[in-house]
Amino acid sequence: ESRWGSKTRDPTVVRILFNTDAGVISTQHINLKNTGTTAIFYAWKFLPRENKLNTIMEGNKQRFYFSINDGVILPGEELSIPLIFLSKQAGIYTESWQFITKPILNDGAPIVVTLKGIALKRDIFKAEKAKIEVRCDIMLKFVSGKKF
Repeated sequence: ESRWGSKTRDPTVVRILFNTDAGVISTQHINLKNTGTTAIFYAWKFLPRENKLNTIMEGNKQRFYFSINDGVILPGEELSIPLIFLSKQAGIYTESWQFITKPILNDGAPIVVTLKGIALKRDIFKAEKAKIEVRCDIMLKFVSGKKF
């Protein structure tokens, strides 16, 4: 929706968080509704991430998936866009996309959708490791009590 009379041009940022295990798909949705009387044509523009620290960034592996095709939302229509995050590697990943509309909405302020995905690597042997550590502690106490 447009904020009539607003002087700000700061972007409106929508943040969507995905939290899953590495190798497991996580799905979220963006829900859009045209409450006006004019069709809204839209397009997506990828916003490259700035590397402020000049660090070596991992390659451009795709981890976020959604339809970036241009589209239209008719008056009174609701649209739900599924977003998918999948990473085989554990880590925190971010992508940003600008949602461009005609007519221009939001008083011309950019609408940015930021996707943040967190992929965790679970320790499937945690219980077994704990048992081994207990046994090692017992053995260490037993051996340290003996004189050689």
